[in-house]
Amino acid sequence: MQELFITNGDVVGDSLRQAYPEVVVLPWQDVLHEGPVPMTADPIELSYVRARYLNAKWGVHAGTDFGAREGMFGDISDFERIGLWFEHDLYDQLQLLQVLDRLSVDRPTKELFLVQADDYLGLYGPDKIGAWLDRAEQVTPAQFDTAEVAWHAFRQDSPEAWFSLLDKDLSALPYLATAVLRMLEELPSEQDGLSRTERHILEMVDKGHIQPNKMFKAYQDCEEAQFMGDWSFFDRLNSLATVDEPLLRTDTDVTFTPGLGGEALQTYLGTRYQLTNFGQAVLAGDQDHAQSNIIDFWWGGTYVTNENLWRWDGVEQALKSQVQ
Repeated sequence: MQELFITNGDVVGDSLRQAYPEVVVLPWQDVLHEGPVPMTADPIELSYVRARYLNAKWGVHAGTDFGAREGMFGDISDFERIGLWFEHDLYDQLQLLQVLDRLSVDRPTKELFLVQADDYLGLYGPDKIGAWLDRAEQVTPAQFDTAEVAWHAFRQDSPEAWFSLLDKDLSALPYLATAVLRMLEELPSEQDGLSRTERHILEMVDKGHIQPNKMFKAYQDCEEAQFMGDWSFFDRLNSLATVDEPLLRTDTDVTFTPGLGGEALQTYLGTRYQLTNFGQAVLAGDQDHAQSNIIDFWWGGTYVTNENLWRWDGVEQALKSQVQ
């Protein structure tokens, strides 16, 4: 019987390959909480959009991986049993939505099961990961329906549909509601213009975690469900020190890039960050990062800029718009 396991990335993928050498394993390999995830004519066009972004941002040659992924989906009927292995965090929940949406086009009548983990599968090596099969459950129509609605909402050109998910019954995917909220928290805050991640960074520096690796570890401890890798974190750190009105300053001129290595990498990891006066004022709630700096990033299908500024009010748990 030909089997396919789909999971989040290479670490879990390698464990599954070693534990189940007879199974084809497909790591999804996409950081969907970063960069454009717009509405497109078809899934293949979206893969092109994502590959272009990942290649330009991180130099990872994602087009090759995504091409193989699309080829495998083209032959999905060859597999008699499909297993989805995903975690509870935002990174995995967005991937799970996309995978279920893809599979929902021709909802398989064959065996399709979901291992929905409440822990990080990457911590489980080949000798232990199989224990999660005790959690495997057949994918239900309600899970397909929920994923379709949520994936469509995520790709809209405003966050309003995604926000409205908080008023819907998402219990078919038990970790989705938390992921919806966490994604909203990556919008600029109504109070200070910072995303939750950016605020954590300033808080870490303020508490004395002033070097990148130590800061990243402290940041991970702030997350109920860790979802961001170190590259993404260092990129956020860079941006807070290089904007027009910096919130951080450093004692070196070295900034993180994916190709950084050798002495330059060691210099970067030894960099010490400090809050600027402006950073202190923003952290205290006396200044607004979004009013003093250029805002320019993709949030799902929404292009967030100073002219198309969507904010998250964590106090009122409400979405706010300052669209010009």
